[in-house]
Amino acid sequence: MRSQHTLALALAAVATSLDVRPAPLKPLGRRTFLGASAAALAAPRAAVAGSDGVRPAPAAIPVATKLFDLQVPFKGKPQPLSKFRGSAHLVVNIKMDDPVAGENFNALRYVAANYAEKGLRVWAFPTEQGYYEPDVSELVRAKAYSQFGFGTYPTAVVFDKIDVIGNTAHPLYRYLALATNPNGVGRLTVNFEKFLLDGDGKPLRRYPRKFTARGAARRDG
Repeated sequence: MRSQHTLALALAAVATSLDVRPAPLKPLGRRTFLGASAAALAAPRAAVAGSDGVRPAPAAIPVATKLFDLQVPFKGKPQPLSKFRGSAHLVVNIKMDDPVAGENFNALRYVAANYAEKGLRVWAFPTEQGYYEPDVSELVRAKAYSQFGFGTYPTAVVFDKIDVIGNTAHPLYRYLALATNPNGVGRLTVNFEKFLLDGDGKPLRRYPRKFTARGAARRDG
């Protein structure tokens, strides 16, 4: 019998109504992206000047120990991450004018729509890092919805811009950087690297940018 792919398995295992934690993960072969590399280490980064303003590089931010105690920027205000909690979570950093944006957004829309009833929440974070994102956060949200149909609150949310690497990285991404990196390199891939988290925020899988959310799920089958 064909095994369930990782996304479906994770959603079933972490359904909050059953309060079930996922079983220990075992390597499923070279196509499952469970690399045995060291925890990701982000390189330092200077201040970025963008359409949202200029921000000086602060001191290193302590890595969070409790994911849902964090706050994230949404519509210009800090919001508790617990407000967006589901039974499982797919976290992705996005860039609107990236050459792979179309296929990635279409795949993100697909998994958000097909797994919403099982509790999946997709969190998308635009960033200036990688290369310049010319649009302000509100316009990124509008374009994601108008061009790709992505951003149906609360199952698929486009947050405000944050930093995802370096000393200025948001605490959420400092936390995610501890997840096993399937690329075999000690850094996050900008853009469209994806993290699958359980209902408690524990990372279950990490997918390189070259795999869309839908393609990664198929390869785990």
